[in-house]
Amino acid sequence: EDISDDESNAGDDPTKTPLDQNPHIALIKQAKTVPVDAGVGDKITYLFKVTNLGNVTLSNVRIDDVKLGLSDLAVEPAELAPNGEGFVEAEYVITQADVNQGYVQNTAIAQGDYTDTNGDPQTTEDISDDESNAGDDPTITPIAPPVPIPTLSEWAVILLSLMLMGMVWRSQGRFGANR
Repeated sequence: EDISDDESNAGDDPTKTPLDQNPHIALIKQAKTVPVDAGVGDKITYLFKVTNLGNVTLSNVRIDDVKLGLSDLAVEPAELAPNGEGFVEAEYVITQADVNQGYVQNTAIAQGDYTDTNGDPQTTEDISDDESNAGDDPTITPIAPPVPIPTLSEWAVILLSLMLMGMVWRSQGRFGANR
């Protein structure tokens, strides 16, 4: 019985078939909860979804998001096989600058580690998109300004104005019968 060889008929070395590595990670960042009438100090909860679109297993999968103050936030699970998905949530506290702008806008970065065919450690990364694994569009979260509630004195002015308008309209025959 003869064992195969990768280069000649005389040896018994194993045959090596190189496979191309295609590491590819994708990140989608979306606002999960935004308070109604959000204001300074309120919190937005973001959901990060990381997908391994490559053909190598990724380990130590993590998120960096400067605006949210995140560095190396671990994704669950932290190891993703090809086509695997991992998730993590984080909160952001709304600032006055966000309210003045009317929205919060930013991106995050997902990273995952793998070992190349030479045995060397490598990292792949992706900038987040707001809805697709293919893009790098920033996540824009609109902030609705609080609806002001009139004070008692403001209600009095509103009521008086309405009464005066009614009297003027009535005198002009626009409101009810003028007798």
